[in-house]
Amino acid sequence: MPVAQARLGLAPHGEPSMSSRMFLSLATSALPICGPTVEVRFSDGAPVDRIIVENVSPQGWLLESVDIAFAGSAGRLVIDVVPGGEGFNVAQPLRVAAGAQHLATIPTAEDGDEALALDFAAMPTGESVTLTLDLDDRLPGGTRVDGAEIAGARVTASFGHRDGGEETHEGLFGPEAAARAGAPCLG
Repeated sequence: MPVAQARLGLAPHGEPSMSSRMFLSLATSALPICGPTVEVRFSDGAPVDRIIVENVSPQGWLLESVDIAFAGSAGRLVIDVVPGGEGFNVAQPLRVAAGAQHLATIPTAEDGDEALALDFAAMPTGESVTLTLDLDDRLPGGTRVDGAEIAGARVTASFGHRDGGEETHEGLFGPEAAARAGAPCLG
């Protein structure tokens, strides 16, 4: 089982386990940020797609890891790194386009992976990492991934505070091709 699948508590077929589903908290972009929060944005492009991961937390919160599970997405997305493999037409390797200094390890992906694991070197607030890759849907009739097709993909983020304390939050991609995993203000 790939690292991202194991860390996300996914069963071998890519669906969330019952225990991981019970702890899913949804943080919407409409709520103000009051605690550790990451924003993950996806943009479809040619020849490569982009994923941007940004720590938008209040000062002091350091991003430690982000796991993205595409298995629950409306388009049943997969990472396409091998021509003629799981995806359609054009395959692209997973690459770090910007912010590599914030990663503890360079991420890897196998063809057909339904999850992506990112380990950060305590990325501070206001910093981001941009990845390029090819994400393909498994729906009939096309290779372009729009916001509606990534909707439902799950982001799990772990944070540490420089003065102590750790938190983990989850969020889902919406039809605007963005996800926020974090602590919204509740009162």
